[in-house]
Amino acid sequence: MATAPGDPYEPFSATPSRKGMSGGTKVLLAVLITGGVLAVLCCGGIGLMGVWFARTAEQSMSKDPASVRALTESIADISVPEPLEPKMSMDMKIPVLGSMRMAVYGSENKDETLMLMELTGRMASEPDQAIAQANQQMQRNDKFEAVSSEKVELEVRGKPSSFTFAHGYPNEKAREAKTLYLHVTGAFVGKSGPAFLLFTGPESRWKVEDVKGLIQGIK
Repeated sequence: MATAPGDPYEPFSATPSRKGMSGGTKVLLAVLITGGVLAVLCCGGIGLMGVWFARTAEQSMSKDPASVRALTESIADISVPEPLEPKMSMDMKIPVLGSMRMAVYGSENKDETLMLMELTGRMASEPDQAIAQANQQMQRNDKFEAVSSEKVELEVRGKPSSFTFAHGYPNEKAREAKTLYLHVTGAFVGKSGPAFLLFTGPESRWKVEDVKGLIQGIK
């Protein structure tokens, strides 16, 4: 899949964007999350599988808006608000274990990003374990600089789900300008297995109640 150098929604670009938590960074975070889940389910580290993992992830990506929307609907029904638009999707098949499916939305100025990801097959056979491990990976690999945060329990698709609402800076530019962002991560049960949500947007445009409403509206 050919992309322009520095494309923020291409995490394997030779010259990636350095502006902060771009769509591509979130994709890499998703790969790390899945790698952590795989390590637990396989009772060991993924070792040399990492090279195959990254290559397969790249080959499984699409930037077709219709594909992004279709994959989103296969994970959960969600009303994606403006100005977020489909940016990329990934449907990565992992032999024996199942698949990792992901949809990423972003704004034209790249200030906002929404990512949905779902695990299927064997990786979804122990949803509680997968969700717990994924939450640990999120906390370990997420580079968002939080000034404050709180855990919030929300009902999603009829089941209680835990989300972290953090306030802080996604990058050095935002920190220098003292521009606070809302950063939300959490997990819920999707249509085919454990699903994960990651959202980032400036607090000048996104309030906690707005994002809570977005999450609670997931069907």
